[in-house]
Parts: sequence; structure tokens; C-alpha cells
Amino acid sequence: MLLSLVSGMAFGRFATGQVDVAGFTIPGQVLTLLSIAIGSAVGAAAIKVVKSTTRPDSVAAHPGEGEAAGSGRC
Repeated sequence: MLLSLVSGMAFGRFATGQVDVAGFTIPGQVLTLLSIAIGSAVGAAAIKVVKSTTRPDSVAAHPGEGEAAGSGRC
């Protein structure tokens, strides 16, 4: 989302004939919220990988012992 914002601003400034196309700033609040969103996504992915590798029987998509994958059990 941030990449599209920056490229849109640069293209808009270029299209209007401004010389300094990168002459704008991104507010600190936007960068803070973006870092929180990215950090939580990375953290969730890391937790999922750790859980999948250390306790695969706790993962819903993992077939248990003696069960065939796709046994129709919900």
C-alpha cells in the first residue's frame, strides 16, 4: 500500500511538471502503523511455523495417527 502511495504521488508530481517528484514526506503516524501491521504479520507467521514444526498434532490440517488424510472428520 505504501509503495502505491509513493509511486502515485511521484507520478502525479511528475505529470504536473514539478521538478522535485520526491518532494513529499510520509507522516510518522503512518509509518508507525505500517510497522505495527508488518510486525504483527511477521510474528503471526513465525508463531505458526514454530507451532507446525514443534507440535504438528495440534494443527487442524494435520492428520492424526491412524487417520487417513481427508477422512471427512470435521
